[in-house]
This record gives sequence, C-alpha cells and structure tokens, in this order.
Amino acid sequence: IVCGDECGFDYDNYAAADQFCNDNCAPLNPIDIVTLSGSRVLQLNSPEIVIFLDNLDSNRIKNSSIGTLRSNTFISITFQAATDMSENPTREIQPSKPLRSTAVEPDNISPLLLRFDLNLTSRVLLLYFDETMNSTTIELNAFSLQSRAQDGTTHHNFDAHATTYTDHNGPIVQLNIGAKDFNAISASPELAVSANTTYLSVESMGIQDMNGNYLEAIFSTFAIPVTSYMADFGRVSVRSATIDMEALQIVLVLSETVSAL
Repeated sequence: IVCGDECGFDYDNYAAADQFCNDNCAPLNPIDIVTLSGSRVLQLNSPEIVIFLDNLDSNRIKNSSIGTLRSNTFISITFQAATDMSENPTREIQPSKPLRSTAVEPDNISPLLLRFDLNLTSRVLLLYFDETMNSTTIELNAFSLQSRAQDGTTHHNFDAHATTYTDHNGPIVQLNIGAKDFNAISASPELAVSANTTYLSVESMGIQDMNGNYLEAIFSTFAIPVTSYMADFGRVSVRSATIDMEALQIVLVLSETVSAL
C-alpha cells in the first residue's frame, strides 16, 4: 500500500515513509469497523488525547475481531476529530488506509455476572453481565439456583442436555429452561416459589468473555438474589393417556410436575 502522506504523516525520506506504511498501515477491506459513538474524551489541550470507552463502544469492540493484537487494531479519524490551539482541523486518516495501533493491551479482566431475571411462565432465565460474553462457552451445569443466599440450602444445577441457551454474543445471555430442569425446580416446595427463594450462584467455568477470560465466580455462600421474578402461571396440559384394565390404572402424562388432581 502506498500510504506515507495519505496515512496522515509527512516524510521527506520516502524510504522511511514506505517503511512506516509497511509497519503501520492496514490492508484494504478491513473485516470489522467500529465507529465510536458514546465514548468521551478525558484529556484535552495536550498533544495526547485520552478517550474513555463507554459500555456500548467497548462491547462492540469486544464483539468484533478488534483490540487483541496490533495486527488487528487500526484507527481512522475525520478532520472533525479535533482541532489544534489555532483551530486547525485534524488531518484525516482514511478508513481504507488506517493507522496501526502502537500498542494493544487486551482485556484480561474476569467478567462479572451483575444480576439475573427468572420467568417461570415463559421458562426463561436472563443473565446480565458487565461485558459482551461468548455464549458458546457456557457451561450450564456451573449455574445453580438456590433457595437462599447461603450454602447448604435447596439448590438445582441446570442440565446441559435439558436447558439450552440463545446463541448470541452480548452482555445478556438467555437460558431456555428445559422440561427436566423446570420439573425439578417445580417439584421443590422451597426453590424459586417466590423472589425471596430465588438466588443464583455460578462457578468460574460458567462462561467466558470474548477474549477467553473466565467468569468471576459467585460462590454458593454468597449467591445473588433474583432481580425480576415471575411465577409459573401456565396451565397444565395432558400430553398422553394410557389405560391398563388389568392393573385398573389410568396413566396421564402431563406437561409439567403437578401436586394433585
């Protein structure tokens, strides 16, 4: 790529300019482009500008192929990006010939589970994290519903063969509670019968963020309470019926666990 001056840098030595291009300019047709929107500038009136990434922008970057290596992290700017003290605008760096980052510090911080919602009518559990998560790394049996915040209470670990997850990378991960897990939860007279009996703990292996960092564990002795809770208001349906005249029995298979007819 012939970039030198077009990258936003002037050189009298064109050999040096070419070397700069080879070291600092990206190939054409970048895979991902993230345009900052809500981030804010923390430092002005200086040759160094510090931009603080807000949650929206940082999550968009983490959900892309950007920000893990110098080789995948480049920047372009428009003339509106800043002005000097004499009000001269910034020299543009075109998206087709962006500037390679001088250094990249990847995300090595464990993500946090902030809160969760449980809807037993729709059989959905929503997990809210502080950053974009890689949903394909989820280990469902690492998540445990508890009747209280302390260890030794009634609890249930989700079954990876029953409950599923919505395959979408983001700060919110949806679990679709399967029949086996739902019936086990419903059968307990103490677990998830109200918001006061619905807590969640999770092991570190429960899920990873987009850079492969494992979750900060929430121990069973400090389980977090549900934020939004809805009880099961769905009507029970009969799936099948079998009549055995020799044993004088009628066997009904229902849609969920019931206490009595």
